[in-house]
Amino acid sequence: MKKMLRQGLGVSIEELEQLTKQLKKERRELEIELGVKKGSGGSNFQINIINKQPECSDTWEIEQ
Repeated sequence: MKKMLRQGLGVSIEELEQLTKQLKKERRELEIELGVKKGSGGSNFQINIINKQPECSDTWEIEQ
């Protein structure tokens, strides 16, 4: 059995609130562009994280 590896990403509440705001805005824009009713689409998003210092394993951040 393979051992599961786990990593964490340290973020602040403010960063999460800003990300939520940005994703909601993108969803509204996409709904308008596609001509669909508000909230009729899925609510799953992919967020990208990047490591600008690959030699350090704990420097991951949300890609803006």
